[in-house]
Amino acid sequence: MAYEYGKTETYEQATRQEVMEIAERGLGGQGAVVLTTFKLMDSIAAQEQATNRLNRMLYLTIAIAILTGVLVVLGALQFYYQLHSRVVG
Repeated sequence: MAYEYGKTETYEQATRQEVMEIAERGLGGQGAVVLTTFKLMDSIAAQEQATNRLNRMLYLTIAIAILTGVLVVLGALQFYYQLHSRVVG
């Protein structure tokens, strides 16, 4: 059974593309709501993907910052021990 406006039992059987095409052809205000809902869902999904990418980049940046801090501390310790060994030795 094809998607028919006003018959809710057909709504679950229509593909997303069919619903959007029918809504574009003119279901009035409800058609606009259908299109807006799908477009909003698409934009939310795209935002979630972008947020996930940004989170991964943030974790990588934090890891690089921590490793840089560790290297700075190790370098400072090495410098300190070299100075200390010259004075004592």
